[in-house]
Amino acid sequence: MDKPRVGSALLIADGTRILLGRRGKQPQFGKWVLPGGGIRLFEPIDDAARREALEETGLIIDVYRRAGVYEIINEPDEHRIVIYSEARPVGGELVPGSDLLDVKWFERHELDRLDLTPLVRLVLQTTGWLPESVDALGQVG
Repeated sequence: MDKPRVGSALLIADGTRILLGRRGKQPQFGKWVLPGGGIRLFEPIDDAARREALEETGLIIDVYRRAGVYEIINEPDEHRIVIYSEARPVGGELVPGSDLLDVKWFERHELDRLDLTPLVRLVLQTTGWLPESVDALGQVG
């Protein structure tokens, strides 16, 4: 690997609910994630987001804001930069794509009990969908 992979992931919200998918492949098989995938060469970020949403969830979306950029480094095999965008559904039919075992809407109060990847948990905390974690000493971390 000579360069990082760049991906697009989505916080698709419908009122008080957010859409998550359960991964059907490694890495993180079986964990709940935010839908997304790789950005193709010369593909604008919003176009990649719309394409990935349709491929992974069956939904047509409106992308309206960036939620942040995060980096995943697991030497020597993995280096990814993921651009998270916020979106709302505007059409389509909810159905899991080939990379996902399931897609489901979750209310905010349901998120903390899910088996989320560490990065998805961080993104949901940063964007206010989940409260920040508190350790045994009562310190926010």
